[in-house]
Formats: sequence, structure tokens, C-alpha cells
Amino acid sequence: IAPGDRVETGPGSTVVFAVGDSAFMVRQNSRVALEGDTPTAVKVLRLLTGAVASVWGKGTDRQVVLPTATAGIRGTGVYAEVFADQA
Repeated sequence: IAPGDRVETGPGSTVVFAVGDSAFMVRQNSRVALEGDTPTAVKVLRLLTGAVASVWGKGTDRQVVLPTATAGIRGTGVYAEVFADQA
């Protein structure tokens, strides 16, 4: 999994993965898009539906984008969830 990829999970499934110095856990029934300018650095985590927990190493500015909000982060842990009526 690398920037430019989209990760989708189905019912009863979870996926855990790392890209560079960032780690992600995507919960069931979720769609996540990763964006970045190098193969090992995710700059933007776009949560389309479902839920994701992520831990980011220190570094350049990064964004978490949801249908109703965008947040800038620097080296932190984030949990975000998009409920079905918000997608």
C-alpha cells in the first residue's frame, strides 16, 4: 500500500498497514484514499466512508480530509469516523 492507493474494507473486516513512518487501521465498511508525493510519505488521508485510526511520525504538514471537515496535523494520532448519513 502506497500513496495513490485506495483501501476498501467489507463487513466484518479490518486492515492494518504502515506507509513510511505512519500506521493505519481501517475498520469494516470503510473507504480510504491515500495521497502523497513520494512512495513512503502519506501527505493526505481522505476518509470517504467508515472509520480509520492513524499514527503519524513527525514531519511535514499533513491533512486528514472528511466529507464535513479538513484538519491539518503534525506527528500525532488521529481517529476519524464518517457515519453513513454523513457520506
